[in-house]
Amino acid sequence: IPRIAINFGDPHFTSVTGVNFHFEAPGAYHLFNSSIVDAQVLIVPCNNRVSCRRISEVSLRTSKTELSVRYNDFETVVSSLFDKTSNTSKELSKSDEWAEDADIRYRWLTDNILEVRIQDEIQFNILSYYGTIGTAIEVLKQRDQTDGICGEKESSWIRQQGNQSLTSKNQIADTSNNDTTDQQGLTQATIQKRLITRFRILEKDNSLTTKYASRSYSGR
Repeated sequence: IPRIAINFGDPHFTSVTGVNFHFEAPGAYHLFNSSIVDAQVLIVPCNNRVSCRRISEVSLRTSKTELSVRYNDFETVVSSLFDKTSNTSKELSKSDEWAEDADIRYRWLTDNILEVRIQDEIQFNILSYYGTIGTAIEVLKQRDQTDGICGEKESSWIRQQGNQSLTSKNQIADTSNNDTTDQQGLTQATIQKRLITRFRILEKDNSLTTKYASRSYSGR
């Protein structure tokens, strides 16, 4: 059965195993990793809103290609494909017919929804709307455990920690703790710290095309 991970808004996440949570620390992160693709995102502050966050770029890196969809500003969307073999870059062709480059296939379902398939194992639907980017990641065939913010490994940890937190609350009633909670009582601060530590992108691993993406924000 295919499994789907989703991220949207400012930003909200659902992992491939159905765990829902929020993550709002600005910076460049690994969104989803498998043996055939590394999906990265850049989370930035919204314009004129201190507490708001948005995803301004999504990139997909395979063994042969790097594909990117990004906002240059709050309105202009740019999509590009870099071929590692020929060391050339080009803008994605705007067509609703499938195009094939190296190890990926893509097509535009609408003017702002890009569908990308990688080896018929993983499908990405990338939606750009009102200055932010959302993704739906469908695992069609799975041959290894996925990682990243929306991967299987991390969602298992969030679920486990949430269960432990819920058990503790059942054992000891603590009404003095006003910390923001997320999945099954897990604190938001714990999720933020964990994901920043594990999935912040190092400059050497960066495939995002936004200038200085891997060191633009502190993760706070």
